Amino acid sequence: MEILIYLCESCMRCLNHCPKKAIEAAHGMAVIFWIIFTIINAQIIILIINTLNIQPEVWWWRIVSSLIGIGSMVLIATLLYRLMHYAMGLKMVKYLVRFTSLTAFPFWRRYIFPENYKTPKR
Repeated sequence: MEILIYLCESCMRCLNHCPKKAIEAAHGMAVIFWIIFTIINAQIIILIINTLNIQPEVWWWRIVSSLIGIGSMVLIATLLYRLMHYAMGLKMVKYLVRFTSLTAFPFWRRYIFPENYKTPKR
């Protein structure tokens, strides 16, 4: 087996070539993360508005709330990713991630590059 060293660009071409079908994308986990981001960000913004008695229509509040949303998204993503890293050691969590991944379905691996395909030089 030839080992190629590339910088990952998240194109998922390797998904089509893996003989063990070991490469998966965690679609279900991404959806769950998105729902958690939305819930927590909304609760933080509502808490700040109610505590500080802010009018949501004010122009500066739109900028501040966007910055709070981005900052909390980065923090929540970091914490959730770290939590999932350790939780993947549990069989139930590993099964749940695999079950909610679209890469488990046969239609996902639908394209194989020709043998003589050369990646363009950059």
